[in-house]
Amino acid sequence: MPNCKISVIVPVYNVELYLPKCIDSILFQTYENLEIILVNDGSTDSSAKICDEYAEKDNRIKVIHKANGGVASARNAGLRISTGEYIAFVDSDDWIEPTMYSELLDVCLNNDCDYVGCSAQIRGGTSGQIRFLTANAYFADYLSGDMFLTVWSRLCRREVCIEVEFPENRIVCEDGFVALPTLENAKKIAFLEKPLYNYNQRENSFTRGKITVAKLKCWLDLYHSWFIYSKKNGRIFDKAIRKKYNGLFEKAAKIVKIPVPYKLFALIPFCFARFAVNILAKI
Repeated sequence: MPNCKISVIVPVYNVELYLPKCIDSILFQTYENLEIILVNDGSTDSSAKICDEYAEKDNRIKVIHKANGGVASARNAGLRISTGEYIAFVDSDDWIEPTMYSELLDVCLNNDCDYVGCSAQIRGGTSGQIRFLTANAYFADYLSGDMFLTVWSRLCRREVCIEVEFPENRIVCEDGFVALPTLENAKKIAFLEKPLYNYNQRENSFTRGKITVAKLKCWLDLYHSWFIYSKKNGRIFDKAIRKKYNGLFEKAAKIVKIPVPYKLFALIPFCFARFAVNILAKI
């Protein structure tokens, strides 16, 4: 296997309880030519200290300390200093299996792929089969619930993703805005049906916390970008996107106490719901 360098970018914010396990899982990869970029995004716990201590032990680790700007800002900061031929991301409360990058890089090199994903422990196949997909097929599998549309559990060539910046004005689902453009940039896409990434579903995480107007705005703006993508492809995804949209408000109404107008959004056209939430977000 050619000795290609993989830049692994880890955004870090107040995860002192989970960070050592995450970093160890990257350090103990069977594939060793890694550039590990830990981006401390203004943590107020001991996460910054943990990053520095690990950097002293292993010269493959680089640490960035920056003011808090959110996970998108942290990922962009890591991308800017990365030097690897391949780019990967790991969330700092997750961990990966020891052979993850060896196996994903092997799929890339043996099949001339620009982009390869794998299953995560909470979703996806376990057969070990390699599937080759178009960007449309990948998106369709996400919409049907068969896989994640994220940047973690993925490996891609540098030129495929380096120009696609994470939107720093989004407080949730920021990787959803870059996943499709990255897939569109890839000439050949593969998916390994093997759970090599461990996704930690923390109930107290920001993403899984209470649904707010600001979060609804992000989700609706994301769905809007998906409708634009669907329009470019003959509107083949409109029905599935609409189902996701309706499900968002149904879930919101069941989980948290939401003002009555929110419950009506699932009954009105998407464009009006998006307009209404954008207005509410400014109030």
